[in-house]
Amino acid sequence: LLIDQVIGNLVAPRIMAQTLKVHPAFVLIAAIIAASLLGVVGVIIAAPLLATLTLFGQYTMAKMLDKNPWPEAEETPPPASPSLWARLRAWRQARRKKRKI
Repeated sequence: LLIDQVIGNLVAPRIMAQTLKVHPAFVLIAAIIAASLLGVVGVIIAAPLLATLTLFGQYTMAKMLDKNPWPEAEETPPPASPSLWARLRAWRQARRKKRKI
């Protein structure tokens, strides 16, 4: 019974908080408030709803401050590797050169 309480009240909010990038205390508070308002369904949807509201708030603040709301998206993609056919063609040409020598 004690282990179940520890897992339910300490471990689960911490794991959800790391996954959703929200502080564990906020997840726990949101679960308590949602449980009092909506019961079991509120507990189930509290963490995803909190993460959605947090993301929406961060997006709104970034837009209001004229910043890019998705700074990670600006990274340059890695250069495209040659297609399979191009690699096979290069390999075949290299083999032909070896045979001629």
